[in-house]
Amino acid sequence: MRCWTAGLLIALGAIAGCGPAAAFQCQNDLDCLRGAQQAGVCQAVGYCSFPDDACESGQRFGEFSDAFGDKCVPAEGSGAGAGSDSESDTEAGSSTGFDTLASSGASDSSEPNTTLGATGLTTSPDDTGWDESSSGEGPGTGKQPTESDLVLWIDFEDGPVDRSDYGHEISCSGSCPGTTAGMFGTAGLFGGEHYEVAQDPALDLSGPFTLTVWVRVDGMTALTRSTIFTQEYEAGAMSYDVSAQDLDGDSAYDLVIASNNSGPGLLDQLPDGAWRFLAIRMEDGQQQVFLDGSEISSVSLSPVGSHLAPLHIGGIPGIGFPLIGALDDLRLYSRILSDSDLGVVLDGEPLE
Repeated sequence: MRCWTAGLLIALGAIAGCGPAAAFQCQNDLDCLRGAQQAGVCQAVGYCSFPDDACESGQRFGEFSDAFGDKCVPAEGSGAGAGSDSESDTEAGSSTGFDTLASSGASDSSEPNTTLGATGLTTSPDDTGWDESSSGEGPGTGKQPTESDLVLWIDFEDGPVDRSDYGHEISCSGSCPGTTAGMFGTAGLFGGEHYEVAQDPALDLSGPFTLTVWVRVDGMTALTRSTIFTQEYEAGAMSYDVSAQDLDGDSAYDLVIASNNSGPGLLDQLPDGAWRFLAIRMEDGQQQVFLDGSEISSVSLSPVGSHLAPLHIGGIPGIGFPLIGALDDLRLYSRILSDSDLGVVLDGEPLE
């Protein structure tokens, strides 16, 4: 078998030319690093600034600072007022890809405490992955799916084929992705091509859903963003997006998941050239993310909007951001899978 742009919340607006860049709020100076080259300052208003000699203060807010974006930090300090509108011929703090908000996972007391910092996501010691002992309804339960729960299943054995009962039409962008050895036979090998799954009411992501896929990221283009799964409902506007990015300039890639243009950036979760099993459960804005059976994030996001729109896998038409790597056994369920069900999918088995 982006209208969006990026750092640790996300949007594609500046690149697609259809709206302002997303806001990235910082918690400390460590959130204001641009790769290994430029260190910024987390100002008191909660946005990053970067050195700029054209500003009296020597600091200019980054482009993802909402109303302060690209304005000089007031010379009197970090300031609570708006920055100066003075401009410079020198572009300060330009970045590519998504801007992401480094934040603590918004989980209830029953979930492990997850925190995203400059060195990645840390989890309290009681995070042992999926709980197989739960019963009842919802996550961690043994509720069995109906045939209609599996709304998309691409195993990449025979190219762009949906093996779910829906049999959605899947087309390729120009040429189709190649093939490579996968976790369960053949995987799709992406390097500029992508799949488009035709729009269908069954693919509306506004209800509860679980997305699972094996992912291998082999590299990045100069845009440092690789699309895994997205739904674009109008030019440049995404209802839900999953991508690999290089936010911190190191050798491990970062997992970025956004609902209505914002969501967590999870650092160093995708080692170069390594297969990882990704599972996402989403319902009413409550999102849980698992890698290889262990929960790495539990956050509250903006609920996914209801859109009749195609799904794109491995890239975005017109915008690009191609996946450089491979995917295997991609499944989309229209319900929250139980922990035990996720374990079955991880093993590549069908749910009974």
